[in-house]
Amino acid sequence: MNTQSSVIFLDFDGVLNSVRSATALGDYPHNLEEESLKLFDTIAISLIRKLCTENSIQIVCSSCWRRQFTADQLSKALNLPIIDVTIRKMSATRGEEIQMYLDMHPNITAYVILDDDSDMLERQKARFVQTSNLEGFSYRDYIKVKELFGVK
Repeated sequence: MNTQSSVIFLDFDGVLNSVRSATALGDYPHNLEEESLKLFDTIAISLIRKLCTENSIQIVCSSCWRRQFTADQLSKALNLPIIDVTIRKMSATRGEEIQMYLDMHPNITAYVILDDDSDMLERQKARFVQTSNLEGFSYRDYIKVKELFGVK
């Protein structure tokens, strides 16, 4: 990772896929095989890719997808700059796992959490964009993330 870095902690289900995309495309993605990859919301992924590319933002996967796949596999399959995954601790909330990651990586100078669940720590709420599992990552969410990173 760079000396100074900006990171998005990214959940997948409810962010990169949703009830909307599953209804339109016929199902939810379940793996990284070609047929399943077609079930991800390409608009949501493209908006996140644009954020990252234009603003030197990297992604840390905080999704349960990290249990099955490495950061490198996820990055290649989705063409996103996924550089790492959060540590999975059985009794910890998503917010606690993210905090452990932040504590271990003091070079992260700015972050945003994208998730449809709200189990974040109180101190993380200002950096948290809660997506709708019905719609996934929206343009409104995209604007909010840009604001949180201080980019136009």
